[in-house]
Amino acid sequence: MPYEVTITDILLAARFLKNRTRHTPLEFSPSLSKMTGGEVWLKLENQQIAGSFKPRGAFNRMFAMTEEERQKGVITCSSGNHAQGIAMAARDLKVRAVICVPGQCPQVKRESILEKGGEFVELRVIGTYYDEAEIESIKMAEKENLVFISAFDDPYVSAGQGTVGLEMLQDEPELDVILCQISGAGLIRGVATAAKALRPGIKVWGVHAKANPAWPEAVKNGMVGLVEEEV
Repeated sequence: MPYEVTITDILLAARFLKNRTRHTPLEFSPSLSKMTGGEVWLKLENQQIAGSFKPRGAFNRMFAMTEEERQKGVITCSSGNHAQGIAMAARDLKVRAVICVPGQCPQVKRESILEKGGEFVELRVIGTYYDEAEIESIKMAEKENLVFISAFDDPYVSAGQGTVGLEMLQDEPELDVILCQISGAGLIRGVATAAKALRPGIKVWGVHAKANPAWPEAVKNGMVGLVEEEV
């Protein structure tokens, strides 16, 4: 179902996440600036809890659940980072969380998910690749009456992830361009919303892996379709 993420949603997420996630550094990169001939700043989300931006969205979505949803429990699919955020929130809320990961999810991430979620997390390894695991997790949600939480296609998740853009403009208000990975588009949707609200003239450029150019092909063809991934 289509939905809109607003700057108000992101500001509310930022207020909620203030003492739950880190305001990560935005650091000037001398080497990249010299290489490109412009000022390049890096948003260090590798210093976020669990080492990525994903817990921002996971926390925001989990704590927004209704009491009925909490009673049902949740299921999600993740390559590892989103799952760690869901696991931490599940433990805090004492909510059952079924976490599906593809076979290619590293063992160290699997162990971290179980450690962070404790008794409230059940880990299921499905197939080899993410798409396989996601399709099966959606089927399981319906079959087992669990609340499915997408790692990217959810307004609360996107608003939480959008706090990345909010922090960037707070720390460096005169940014002209933001380069942001696309992938499932949850992050760039939130970042672009925050950035455009605070600095309307800013440009937000999406970056996609050449081996799997799903979004460039979708834009070119005017529709979403399957793309052969280069291995």
